Amino acid sequence: MVGVRLHVIQRQLGGYGLEHAPAVSDDALKRMRQTVRGWRIHRRTSATLAELAQQCNTTIQGWWNYYGAFYRTAMHSLFGYVDQRLQQWARRKYKRLRQHKQYSCAWLCKMATVHPRLFVHWRVVGVSVG
Repeated sequence: MVGVRLHVIQRQLGGYGLEHAPAVSDDALKRMRQTVRGWRIHRRTSATLAELAQQCNTTIQGWWNYYGAFYRTAMHSLFGYVDQRLQQWARRKYKRLRQHKQYSCAWLCKMATVHPRLFVHWRVVGVSVG
């Protein structure tokens, strides 16, 4: 659900204040993360990155259209979670990436620069790992 969130802002004339904005609720973010976890991306080592993108993009696009309509930065944590799952997938699929998380992070960033329109969240905000 989209609810009203309070967040701290800095005023132009000095000082701080509270402002409210419609944003995705914590429960909705939790459900979305559970859905991503249910996809078991990290276990699909026979799939290519393009196949994973094809399977995930429709759902991610729907979430972005619904929840990202008002307070877009609230979705960044979910996109970071999807990228973490993609890193896990890369570490399982490619032997040379297994030893260090930095290698899979660099590989995913490279894929995002080579194919920036592959995943919906890469088109919108870029890679959110590293």
